[in-house]
Amino acid sequence: MNYEFPRIETLEDVLPAIEGVDGINCREVGHLTCLQYAILDPKLFDMTDDPELAALRRECRGLMFDTESGRLLSRPPHKFFNIGERDETRVENIRWQDLERAYPKLDGSMVRPIVFDDRLVMMTKRGYSDAAHLATDHLYKEYSSREISEIQEACENGLTPVYEFTGDDNQVVVKYGDPELTLLAVRDTYSGNYLDEQEIGLAGPKPVEIYEAWDHFEGDIADKLEQLRARTNEEGAVFRMRNGHMLKAKNTWYGRLHAVISNIDLPQSKRHIAALIINEQIDDVKSQTVGRKRDYLDSFEGDFWAAFTGKLEHLTALWKQGKEVCGDDRKKFATEYAPTIEDKQDRSLVLSSKNEDEIRERMFRLLMRQSESMTRWEEAEAWLAK
Repeated sequence: MNYEFPRIETLEDVLPAIEGVDGINCREVGHLTCLQYAILDPKLFDMTDDPELAALRRECRGLMFDTESGRLLSRPPHKFFNIGERDETRVENIRWQDLERAYPKLDGSMVRPIVFDDRLVMMTKRGYSDAAHLATDHLYKEYSSREISEIQEACENGLTPVYEFTGDDNQVVVKYGDPELTLLAVRDTYSGNYLDEQEIGLAGPKPVEIYEAWDHFEGDIADKLEQLRARTNEEGAVFRMRNGHMLKAKNTWYGRLHAVISNIDLPQSKRHIAALIINEQIDDVKSQTVGRKRDYLDSFEGDFWAAFTGKLEHLTALWKQGKEVCGDDRKKFATEYAPTIEDKQDRSLVLSSKNEDEIRERMFRLLMRQSESMTRWEEAEAWLAK
């Protein structure tokens, strides 16, 4: 958090830090060479043994070099961590009086411009990805040739503007609506220093909105962080110090929804979605989704309630039948009627319920327990389908 950013001018400056190190990929993208960490092993970024090499590895977040000359062309933000994730980012170890700004952590794709095949294009840390393609199309659609030329000139003069691309076509969790590019930072490509975006006045996308409440440090930091984490419809916050080092904090709301939305089509998400339906929280997720993801949630919710209602009607019919046969004689109900119910789980629920409403509540509690693991949820799905 207090080290100077390493000066990088060529690929040769970084190679000593990555040679023989697992977890950092060096790959060619056209005439470019990209350095990108592939795993998040804490040891990869540990500053204890050799801080200079570790500082270089923290820069491998999509560094782009010209393959032929080895010259550094683009330098996205360095790797930074969540508050409390490492000893150096524990609340008590942070010099909060050095805080320069705090702003929302936007939930899209970080992109930066680079000249590729004689044309300015946006690239993510992995190169010209689908998100980068969408961001590039947006850039040329929404901004003038003069603005694009000014951005390109900044890049050619040794600066790396960094943007977040958001929108429904590039949704992770938070729903933003129309596509938008937001300026997050401007970095000196070679020194790594972060510059003041407002002073530079770069044409094109506007800078990210700063949290005014954090413009000057005062009050209890724990309380302020708790208030930030309680916010909804945001991923979290980024804190930038005067020396350019940064921290991040995720909102509780975002963490809960991310597990569902980011993996919505995968089998393991079903149990999470079911738990949200039972807890009447599914609207929080649906309000953040559109298109295919929203269609999937609507379909899943409809199927869930159809299966739930069918099973509830079946159990209620069994309970009423037992009531007709045994009346209020619970002993007879347990010893004579219940054994005639073939399915063990059906038998348990009917036997333990004193009325029709209790069957419903016991079903909810059972399904919530089953949603705690993938295997148990698969068993619950099979049971609901009977």
